Amino acid sequence: MVLLHTWGEKSPERCGRILHSLFEAWFALNPRRNPFERDELKEIDTYSLAELAKKAPKAFLQGTTDSIVRSIDMVFAEGNTGGNWYSFNYRTYTGHRFGFDEFLGMYRSVLRKVVQETPEIAINYLDKLDPHKHQCLMHLHLNRSGYEQWCILETIGEELLSSIALSRLHQLRRKFPKTKIAKPNHMEVYSVRSPIKRAQCGRMKDHHWLSAIERYDSDEDSRYGHDCIDGGARQLATELQEATQKDPARFSDLSLKIPDTAHHSYIEHILWGLAETEASSDESLAQAAESAHQHPEKPFGSDIARLVEKHPHIAGDFEILEILIWYATAALKIRKAGPVEK
Repeated sequence: MVLLHTWGEKSPERCGRILHSLFEAWFALNPRRNPFERDELKEIDTYSLAELAKKAPKAFLQGTTDSIVRSIDMVFAEGNTGGNWYSFNYRTYTGHRFGFDEFLGMYRSVLRKVVQETPEIAINYLDKLDPHKHQCLMHLHLNRSGYEQWCILETIGEELLSSIALSRLHQLRRKFPKTKIAKPNHMEVYSVRSPIKRAQCGRMKDHHWLSAIERYDSDEDSRYGHDCIDGGARQLATELQEATQKDPARFSDLSLKIPDTAHHSYIEHILWGLAETEASSDESLAQAAESAHQHPEKPFGSDIARLVEKHPHIAGDFEILEILIWYATAALKIRKAGPVEK
């Protein structure tokens, strides 16, 4: 995948077929796994995908669309208790994107570009993405200006429309000549919020944070309200990220006190918060990275790398440089060893 974007402009159709085959091979070698789930997406060269999206957008759509559909089918089959439910529902509207949300952002940008140049091709790919199956696909269809309005007007019927509305319907029919109205499907939209409100988080001392981290140690502690869900560790971790951006030194120190048994989201989001702020000192950045690296499972490699990417000067610290080399070497060994059945 690393070299695909270098010749995507010269032979986009062939490049798209190769990317499609690479994803198909991944599914074959990793049964019951999802290439866009959190841990697997770290192994995908997102930089090369982003470059391919810029240079050969049609090849990008050709190579990735079927994999998205297959992955969403897997998440849909697992239901909201599956391990990928949060990752595929999480949308970032400000700051840096991560995981599947980062990939979805690439796909959305490519669709916008293709719809301006060849709208019929964009519509063909959108037709494969059922917006009623999952909210992330609805996000893609919302860019399809006029589609929902066309569905409503067609459902009402010509005989009940005013002359202005009927004129608009005829206009939209020309825009969507072969499109079918989606079948109605019962959907309930919930917002997933932190189990502790932001105002309360703002008043929490370090010992309160550590108690909350111990209390919310999974994503299964959800409570359903009228129109929202109180989430678990990942939602609370987003508040920790917000707090880190406001006081990076304090929460860098707090990261040293979080036990290895805690949910990984807490250290992840502290690192993300440090990556997104310019107010942190080199000492705060370095100690958080070094502490995260000490975790026996070594789960924070990509998060440390992103921290250094946003603050590259800290790589001048020899210990930080050694950490980066360690993860690069470990990744190389894994790739040479080949896929492992999970």
